[in-house]
Amino acid sequence: VQSVLVEGGVRTLQAFINKSAWDEIRVLTNTSLQVQGGLSSPNLPPYNRTETFTLLNDLVTIYYPT
Repeated sequence: VQSVLVEGGVRTLQAFINKSAWDEIRVLTNTSLQVQGGLSSPNLPPYNRTETFTLLNDLVTIYYPT
């Protein structure tokens, strides 16, 4: 296995983060949709650097560990 994509709820994602079982985190943020409220997201761990780019109406940020 060369890579694994973990897509889950906040508890699943936070469990992987807490165990340091990640080598990058990709966060997609829609820049045109306006939503009130919403669900909480996992707490980001310390990271060394980020890359950011746009993809259609999304802002994509990639976080890399320290």
